[in-house]
Amino acid sequence: KMVNGGRVQNWTCINFARNVQESVARGFCHELAQMCQISGMEFSIEPVLPPSSARPDRVERALKERYHDAMSVLQPQGKELDLLIVILPDNNGSLYGDLKRICETDLGLVSQCCLTKHVFRMSKQYLANVA
Repeated sequence: KMVNGGRVQNWTCINFARNVQESVARGFCHELAQMCQISGMEFSIEPVLPPSSARPDRVERALKERYHDAMSVLQPQGKELDLLIVILPDNNGSLYGDLKRICETDLGLVSQCCLTKHVFRMSKQYLANVA
């Protein structure tokens, strides 16, 4: 358990893995959010927007659209997007690096990437490590 856990009020998820259905992504994110709470973080169970799927070859466009969609909900309330959870294919080539670069330099957004194999396995140990 964390002594001084972080605070994540506003988050969403984007899924770049073709074989992960929206219901699976939603379930994974819910379990991760619960594990973050159990671990001592202030973590909202509900995302700003439900998980969305995107094609890996359109990573920049997908990330910017998702960010702007979330901000259109949050900005009127004077809030920011705290975290983007990203589901990646197990073999993702340059996708991980491109994603981190876009999130950190273009959007100023913290991202947490998870591989498909872990999303399907969803072990408590993995969720605790990510938290």
